[in-house]
Amino acid sequence: MTDSLILSEKLTGLIPEEISSNIIQKIVKGSYCLQNSRREPMKTVKKTIPVLVSMPGPTWVGEGKKINVVEPGIVPVTLEAKKLAFIITASREALNDPVFNVFEDLKDSISEAFCEAIDKAILTGSVTEGQKPFKTLYEVAAKQSVTRGSGVILDDVSDALALVENNGHTVTNIMATNSIKNELRKLKTSTGEYLLNDTSSIFSTPTEYLSHLDPEKSLVMMGNLRDFLVTGVYQDITYDVLREATLDLGAEKVINLAQEDLVGIRVTMRIASNILREEAFSLIKPTE
Repeated sequence: MTDSLILSEKLTGLIPEEISSNIIQKIVKGSYCLQNSRREPMKTVKKTIPVLVSMPGPTWVGEGKKINVVEPGIVPVTLEAKKLAFIITASREALNDPVFNVFEDLKDSISEAFCEAIDKAILTGSVTEGQKPFKTLYEVAAKQSVTRGSGVILDDVSDALALVENNGHTVTNIMATNSIKNELRKLKTSTGEYLLNDTSSIFSTPTEYLSHLDPEKSLVMMGNLRDFLVTGVYQDITYDVLREATLDLGAEKVINLAQEDLVGIRVTMRIASNILREEAFSLIKPTE
């Protein structure tokens, strides 16, 4: 079994199931987007789910009259899990350790790295390499937006909420940049009392301050994540051990694994994300 083998005997394969499940639990709990979205179980890389886009209401029927049957509007939506990978370095001594022990030691670092990458990809499409894997919350919310005015920021939040509400939806989550937190704390009533005792909720809507948002593009994003951001996690997490590679760290820095007496462990998982109703999201743009 893989669990009893040392790493040098199993240079590629699946992370042991017990640890893989624990990593996924940590990722779902630590990722803002996964935690607050509608999550679909995925046993295959692609999954089609039926989405209800319209539901006919009841009609008044006269005595003895036939009831007309109208089918609800349902469209299929495909979730496709995209590869997400990163490389973590370890001492070459790790090759002599059991596979289970290696990933038991690395599981927290793996979880943290994936959480950050997942939230960046879903929120803004910020990825290290290649094209963004999903339609992002930013590009959807930007289609209906308000621009930060000169007045109280709560007025702008209310207007952005109204954009969603006027489409018949309810905002379940507000996401804001850290830069506006102090502005919210300083809001006072006409008698000089602080208006907000708790900035974790604005207009009774849960509010999270995320470092992944770019304040030059959006100060606040909001929408119905609970119903219309759908995500999925494909269960298997794979690994590959690199022993002779040269790794590009960016900023013109490279590491030659052999020269540095290191190994690289590439960890790959698959994540899916889709937005079901674009009109259920809005944002506040900074003043131009």
